[in-house]
Amino acid sequence: MSIYLNPSEWNLKTDGGIPYKLMNGYPTGSIDDEGSFTTTEAYIMEASSLSAFITESFSPTVYTPTRHMPGQSYNYTRSISFEPFPEGLPGDPFGAHVGIHDENTFAQFVKVTIQYKQGEEQDGADPSTFVEIAADASVEVLVTSSEAMKWESGQPIIEVDLPIGHLCPMTEWTARWPRIPQTYINTIAARLRQYMGCINSTPMTKLYGAEAGTILFSGLSFQQAFIYGGGPAGASIEAKLLEKRLVKRTEAGTTVYGHNHYYNKKTGLYERIKKTDGSFIYPEANLNLLF
Repeated sequence: MSIYLNPSEWNLKTDGGIPYKLMNGYPTGSIDDEGSFTTTEAYIMEASSLSAFITESFSPTVYTPTRHMPGQSYNYTRSISFEPFPEGLPGDPFGAHVGIHDENTFAQFVKVTIQYKQGEEQDGADPSTFVEIAADASVEVLVTSSEAMKWESGQPIIEVDLPIGHLCPMTEWTARWPRIPQTYINTIAARLRQYMGCINSTPMTKLYGAEAGTILFSGLSFQQAFIYGGGPAGASIEAKLLEKRLVKRTEAGTTVYGHNHYYNKKTGLYERIKKTDGSFIYPEANLNLLF
């Protein structure tokens, strides 16, 4: 393939109008038995177009998807690498060196390698489609009381208030906003703080229907980031959501208890406790509004 043609006459152009050539042997890709699909493309483009291509691929605008692979709308750009092309000459794609920039001094083109990864469809009008959800399992050891209990044989428990350990399944959920420009950080942080310390009053759609009362918004993680091209600093923000799910199964059905339920040794049941003002330990809120 000859690249020494007028780039304005190249057939392929990005959505932003940048001419490029697809290198021989590309795209390449792989897919595994879990459905994870990754692909790689390699382009040749003018060195002077590199900065514009990076900005097109990773827009600094809030809730804008990264550039997707042509023909694969669910394959989003995850990383870009570049090098001078052809080999044998230094590169100066950012104009750092003042002087003669003919083809014998600096490479006039760059080889750009783009790594894509399959993801959910992202809609700029729906911020919830940009949230990345992850979860990790854990347990909490609850100590109950034998006061209202007896052995399966029907015999009373002789020990005075025998402590009985009970492992409660817990799930630590993380909702991550990976690319937030500086101008939106205060707005998003203020909205998240509004619900910190609350439990969900309604099922959590983003957490696959977690029942009311089982999700506690326990806090935030924050990581400063910087936008390509010297733009304003941004950040990634993570919301930590702790799911507590105590389950009671009977012939009549299943009952799920959450963060506001505590063991009452007099009744042998998990019950909510009211404070002197009539409220429960954790305030309830519609945590779906976090997204």
